[in-house]
Amino acid sequence: FFFIINDQTMLAVPALCTSVLWLGCLHSVLVRAENKDSGVPDCDSFLHGRVSSCETYQIATLNSSPHRCLHIEGATLDDKSQRSAYCTDFINWFDGTNGCRVYGLPQNKDWCDIYGGRTYTSTPHTAKQACCVCGGGVERELEFQVGDFVRVPSLSWNCKSVRVSKILESQNHAYTVEFLENCGQKHLIRTNRGIQQKHMYETGQLLKIPNDQIAKMTLHRRLELRKCRTGSKEQEFSLVPDDVKSASSSGKFTIYHPLTDTEISLSLGESKQGSNALQIDPAFEGDTFTHALDFFHITFHGPSSSNILLSGMFGETEYAEAVWTQIYNRNYHESPYSMWSFEKIERTNDTTSDEHTVWLEKMTESLGIQYLQQLAPWHLLDVDRAASKSDVKLRFRELSRTYHPDKVLPEKREQSSKIFVLLQNAYEGLKNTDEAQKEAFRTSADTDSQLFSHSQHVIELLPFHWTKYGNDADYQYVIKTNATNSTATKADNGSVQIWLLFLYSARCGMSRSIEGYLDLAAGHLEKENIKVGAYGCGLYDGFTPNNKDITGVLTDEICKQYKRRETPNVHVVVETISGDDNFVEDNAQFKYFKSDVPTGNTTHLSPKSLINFAVTGKRIWKDMHLVKKMKKEDFVDEAFMTNISIVAFFDATNSDTSDVEVQDAITSFMPTLARRFYKAGLYVGIARCGSGYEENAAFLDCSEYGVGWLPDVKMFGKNETEGISLIRGNFGDRRDVQIAMESMSNVLSLVLDAEEDLFDDDLEDLNDEKDEGSESGGSCSPPADAFASDFDLEEIEDSDTMMLDAPDIEDKTTKPKLAESNKPKLSSQRQERIMQFESRKPIHRGSGRVIGGSSSSGGGAIGGR
Repeated sequence: FFFIINDQTMLAVPALCTSVLWLGCLHSVLVRAENKDSGVPDCDSFLHGRVSSCETYQIATLNSSPHRCLHIEGATLDDKSQRSAYCTDFINWFDGTNGCRVYGLPQNKDWCDIYGGRTYTSTPHTAKQACCVCGGGVERELEFQVGDFVRVPSLSWNCKSVRVSKILESQNHAYTVEFLENCGQKHLIRTNRGIQQKHMYETGQLLKIPNDQIAKMTLHRRLELRKCRTGSKEQEFSLVPDDVKSASSSGKFTIYHPLTDTEISLSLGESKQGSNALQIDPAFEGDTFTHALDFFHITFHGPSSSNILLSGMFGETEYAEAVWTQIYNRNYHESPYSMWSFEKIERTNDTTSDEHTVWLEKMTESLGIQYLQQLAPWHLLDVDRAASKSDVKLRFRELSRTYHPDKVLPEKREQSSKIFVLLQNAYEGLKNTDEAQKEAFRTSADTDSQLFSHSQHVIELLPFHWTKYGNDADYQYVIKTNATNSTATKADNGSVQIWLLFLYSARCGMSRSIEGYLDLAAGHLEKENIKVGAYGCGLYDGFTPNNKDITGVLTDEICKQYKRRETPNVHVVVETISGDDNFVEDNAQFKYFKSDVPTGNTTHLSPKSLINFAVTGKRIWKDMHLVKKMKKEDFVDEAFMTNISIVAFFDATNSDTSDVEVQDAITSFMPTLARRFYKAGLYVGIARCGSGYEENAAFLDCSEYGVGWLPDVKMFGKNETEGISLIRGNFGDRRDVQIAMESMSNVLSLVLDAEEDLFDDDLEDLNDEKDEGSESGGSCSPPADAFASDFDLEEIEDSDTMMLDAPDIEDKTTKPKLAESNKPKLSSQRQERIMQFESRKPIHRGSGRVIGGSSSSGGGAIGGR
């Protein structure tokens, strides 16, 4: 359409100004034209400049890798003119004895010729006028096309995935629909496998809809979630402000799908009064990190309820359809599943390149075929998890043209053959028409697949990214990648790469739910020269999980060294690029643990929380040079004797009796303490206690300094050789230690009259974050033998915290591996807690299950269906 404005300007109205949006959109166009001469921009910008009224957008999820986008299938506007018609009989017509249906029975095929022209006192119309089978009836335009999703009131209320598969099936049945998932009431049937439940309507079942039911059918525009694809018109949306002048402040918009002439608010399936506008609000408070302003919540506030658009739910498998969920009193706004971004669609004329094949070849060349072996089969084939058999077959054929050994050059045949075998295996599993078997295949694949293979900023670490450091008897795995000095942090003795390390389990719901959070944090941390790496516990050969360690955190040698029982667990670690032996040793020993994760929720793994933790860890590593590595002669050195000194004593043998929780809290605190009182002259040191100190000068006989248990922290006055212990035996956990250490630091500040060089949030564990969020926890832990047999996590129906007391065990206090029998030992209370490491009951939080695991698995995990 074209309009002449002021006898001068010809204005083309955009194609999206159609149907219900015509007046509002036209008004916006006219306002922009009116302001053209006054210098006002033609396009209105909203939501902190993230959205323009002149652009179309993909609406992408935050919580998946690769990202998925809202996708609406169905007949297009152009298809409407091509729709066929069907016939309906006159309502309630009968000839005094029979209705139109009887005229259409096979045994009555000659009735129309014999009786069709007769008139009756019961009706003014003949059968040839009233009945379709006799050439009469009323022609109606077909409302639906093949592929349309529909709601049929005569079916069960839970039949929501019903699609038109055929049209004009017969005179009496214009439509045949297909059920895409089981629905309807369940009933018991006897099979070869015994008594089983069966749904009224099974996946793949076809059903003819009688013509008299068609008037009650309604179009169901499903908000599907599919992999974001360039050029897909099914994924293009426009945002029309409810009021141009107030849109930025009110956040009210109509989200419109031009291809199908649909507003996404109509997918609520309810008849609403008043405005159909949705509320679009920022997901994060302020511009606190990179891309914080790019994500939004989409809600609808109706007269009787408020609904929020979600792309999934904690503890569940990947959703194939976005859902509107009533908010009630539950705070969904903290969940990554409630966050969406508007990605501007860039037009391109390049239709020849296949982005997926380019990505496959790049990953294979840089990381090897092992990388592709751990990809989910649907990611390998570049289809959606719930893709139909026809979609899977089509994509496999396309990729076969590139990777079939007979279609490639000889020099590429070996690599292409390996890729083709993986593609073929993925195809065989996903094409299965038996839904139960196919879902079992997908669930099994979920447990063995990397979570960050498509991440933009997170590096998926593989086993070859790690190297053993130490000797055969005492070694650990340290990161060794291709980090360069251009991204490294310089130090006096060399250079390093600081890493935020995310150890996850593919079976864990919490690990999956915060994929997007970690990627956002990684994008921001690039500015801090901090890399973010993720490693999947139990994913690789030789580290296979078992019934006692479903998540792989205790079986995988790399994960096991961090001595955590739950996933995810997060650390700051250091990769040495260059430096002397002492520098390499110190960096290998450095581990800074995010202690609020095991019993926390998604709030504790938010981008801001992860960023603060990583930056703090880097600062603590930098301050490590202020902490003296104590040798025997240092305890009589002038610097030690003439100053107030704080020395931490640790079990250097790295034995299973080491109290990792308390030791890690002390280790993290000491550099901060040293920095705070550096100008005041406080002497801060760490002493490593253990057997073999005669051969290794770094190991001390700590009993000589009055150490009665490990770990311990002692304060030494000037010219004192025996200090006062600050960590007594009844300090049972990390939190107690942190409070004691901070209190000691405040006392020292008064004694030393030190300047207030405070912590700058170094001890983030002491700063309680609000325990909000839609998930009340979710770390996944291996089952404990003491209770695995009688505890079924599938019985959990809510997400309230469950505190399970540890079983009573005998007091078997033992000594750490020190030289003599009178050497320091652990307090009985602390030793008992450590001895329960393999058998204690973890804190179960969340309502998920472990994929592929037993029902006694840890909380917060994710389950297949």
